[in-house]
Amino acid sequence: MTIAARHKKHFFNQTRLHEANYNLLQQLLGCLDEMAPHYHFKLVKSSALHIETKERHRYTTFIELTLNLPHLAVFNTDLNIEARVYHDARVVEASHYQGHGRFAVQSHLPNDKGYHLDEKQQANKMLQEALRYSLLLIRMASHKTHP
Repeated sequence: MTIAARHKKHFFNQTRLHEANYNLLQQLLGCLDEMAPHYHFKLVKSSALHIETKERHRYTTFIELTLNLPHLAVFNTDLNIEARVYHDARVVEASHYQGHGRFAVQSHLPNDKGYHLDEKQQANKMLQEALRYSLLLIRMASHKTHP
């Protein structure tokens, strides 16, 4: 596979991931063009999802997503992800997580920060999993209240 073909495939996969994140966030919040300043969802087992709009511009919105999962004992901290919502392109891209940010598309190994080779893609996959898990917990909570 040529270098150009490999980069084209990588770009296509990244774009699909960003589009999937947009669709998941839209399922969670509804219309993303008119986002409220704060969202708070009480999930099952004392879990909570909080989404805060940090900046709002004509074509982009910068959000902070905090997922609290006390029922998962292996996590002793909340999951915190900051992301940009690009309304015109209909994509969401993670920009920071757990205090880490400004990722290169591809990191060099080894590096001082201990980042993976594809740290930016890993952050976007983490955002996708957090959104999917939150939607699952919301659905589980609604089934318990509506038999």
